[in-house]
Amino acid sequence: MGNNATSSVISGEEDDSPNIAWHPLDRWSSERQTVLQDSGISNVTISVHTSNASDASMQYNFSANAISIFGNIGTNQGPYSVSLQYASGEDVSDQDSKLNEFYQAREVQSFNASFPYNRTKVLLYHASNINASKITTLTMKNIPDKQGDSLTIDYTVLLTYTHNDSTKPTRSIPVGQIVGSILGALLLLGLAFLAFYFLRQRRQGKLIRQQKTRGFRELLARKGVITSPEQGAKDVIH
Repeated sequence: MGNNATSSVISGEEDDSPNIAWHPLDRWSSERQTVLQDSGISNVTISVHTSNASDASMQYNFSANAISIFGNIGTNQGPYSVSLQYASGEDVSDQDSKLNEFYQAREVQSFNASFPYNRTKVLLYHASNINASKITTLTMKNIPDKQGDSLTIDYTVLLTYTHNDSTKPTRSIPVGQIVGSILGALLLLGLAFLAFYFLRQRRQGKLIRQQKTRGFRELLARKGVITSPEQGAKDVIH
């Protein structure tokens, strides 16, 4: 009997990964930023790609069931757009919304990273229910509202589901043996029914013969041939 189990594999890319393409390359700058850790005790240095150009975009090809993009939000960040397409050109939402009506991805979605306070490692985009057997292209574009609005990208996280089919050996019963057992049981049941039927008929026949004999003796007793029905009949043949 098979046992299907689902597990997840988490992977990802930093902004300096060769799998991430920056277009045009000269409109993007690679920066190292020093930020305070969540504990507030010490600082850490992170590597990001940032651009304030209106035609700047990032492309990332991946194969996974879900993707998350992390980056910066703050006073110098602005609007941006995200689109997902399979490498064949097929829009992800057209394929996967049929499988999940709650799938939120569209061909192009708009977001805004503007925030009163500067924050790093913030979720900028997430999508799930993607077909992991296909290569998917994610494109993020900077679409500034005003001069200086930037798009800053830090890293990506991918989630892939794997299905493990662990089959345990089980003892199988041949079909012929099963059919033979059923027919044998039916045969025994039929024989038992016939035996009960003939036994009942025999008892009923004996009861009828006893009733007829007593009726005949009562008739003989009324005619004076015998003194009572309980006694045997007299020999009336001389």
